[in-house]
Amino acid sequence: MNITELYSTLIDHGVDINMICFNDNIKDNVFCIIENYNHYDVAYRERGILFDYQSCQTLEEVLDYLLERLSPRHNNGSSDTF
Repeated sequence: MNITELYSTLIDHGVDINMICFNDNIKDNVFCIIENYNHYDVAYRERGILFDYQSCQTLEEVLDYLLERLSPRHNNGSSDTF
């Protein structure tokens, strides 16, 4: 999987991709995906503070994590999405 496929799958699941940035840890109010050597760090950034940090080995794991957190279909109406 590459980043384009990841974005495409997120869109297919109803996720607003404006909630995600890749290799840009300066943006606020988004989930940041940072490629870090042989893995990916994912966290929600708000006012310069990282929340919901997750380390993933593959982009597939990143996708699963983001779908769990952001997809309206995946959450079935759960109130803990952003």
